[in-house]
Amino acid sequence: MRVVLHLTVELKGNNVICDNFFTSHELAMQLLKKKLTILSTIKNKPELSQELLKLRRIKPFLSTMHKDAPLSTSEGFKPEMIFNYNLSKGGVNNIPYTYTCQRMLLDVSANNGYLLWTDCNPKWNAGKMYRRRLHLEELEKGQLTPQILWRKLLSQALMSVHFVQKVQSKKQGTSESTVQAASNKNVPGANYAMLQTITRQPAV
Repeated sequence: MRVVLHLTVELKGNNVICDNFFTSHELAMQLLKKKLTILSTIKNKPELSQELLKLRRIKPFLSTMHKDAPLSTSEGFKPEMIFNYNLSKGGVNNIPYTYTCQRMLLDVSANNGYLLWTDCNPKWNAGKMYRRRLHLEELEKGQLTPQILWRKLLSQALMSVHFVQKVQSKKQGTSESTVQAASNKNVPGANYAMLQTITRQPAV
C-alpha cells in the first residue's frame, strides 16, 4: 500500500490501475481521500469472504471508479470495469517481465527499503534524480562485501593448508632418510661398502 501512495503523492483526480499484489480496501479508502480512484483485481485479502475465494472461475475486482456494474457492448457484454481494466493492464502485466531476478520478493523488498531509507533520511543525496539507483548500488555492495572478504579469507586458508602439508611432507621425507641411514649403521660392513663405493675409481 505504501508503494502506491508514494507513487501517487503528486497526483489528483486520476484513476490508478494496479495488480492484486498491492490492492486492499484500506488502499482504496486512502486514495479516495486524495481524490483518486482505483481499479484492480483483488484476491487473498481478509476483506474477501471464504465462499468467494473458493470460486476459482470468478475473478474479483475492486473499483471505486464505477458506481455500478454496467455491461460493455464492445467486448462480449462483460462488465465495463473489466473492459477498462483490460485497456490499461498492459503496464501491470509487463511488470513481472522486467524483474531483474526470478524472485519478485527481492525487487519489492529493495524498493520498500529505499522508501523507508529516504523517509528516515530525507537529506540523503537530496536533489539527485537517481537516488534509487544509488541506494541499489550501496545495497549491492553491502551484500557482496562480506562474500568477497569470506572468499579472500578462504583462499588464504587454503594456501596456509597447502604450505603446512608441504612442510610436513618435507619433514616426513627427511625423517625417513635419517631412519634409513641409522638402520645402515646396524648392518655389518655397511660403512665399508659405502666407503668403497665412493672411493672406487673407474677402470681405465
